[in-house]
Amino acid sequence: MDALTLPDQVTEKLLSFELILAKLYDTFAERFPEQQQFWLDIARQEKGHAKVLRKFDRFISERPDMANVVLGRFPLNLIKSTHDRIQDFIDQANDPDFTLVKALEAAVQIERTIIEQKFYEVYDSDNEQIKILLTLLTEESIQHAQKIKNKLKELRQYENS
Repeated sequence: MDALTLPDQVTEKLLSFELILAKLYDTFAERFPEQQQFWLDIARQEKGHAKVLRKFDRFISERPDMANVVLGRFPLNLIKSTHDRIQDFIDQANDPDFTLVKALEAAVQIERTIIEQKFYEVYDSDNEQIKILLTLLTEESIQHAQKIKNKLKELRQYENS
């Protein structure tokens, strides 16, 4: 099956994704102590996303009529390949050749994938709270991408001065 169709299946994959993304940012915090707080802040927000998704999962388990998966909207191969890419970055992080620039570029790439592939637009619901929740997750991903891009730009300007 190439696309997930049940809300709990999708939520489980999104939850796993948020947790490995938080692990990546925690790894970057350890690897780059001069930018530790920057990475820890983003990791904390990703863990917050996971917490929200757990609550969402409980809610839709009790009320499956409140959210439907848009068929074909969330291909399993995309989430798996992105998950694997994150694990690769975690594995590479302790390599001495893995620089802060590479970490920032990797993070931008991942956050951009979340935004461009509309990871959180996989659910369809008339419930306002669910709509707000999913919009919030998307908006925070956009903020993460911008924050990381700004840090990358700042670092490149510093290196070029």
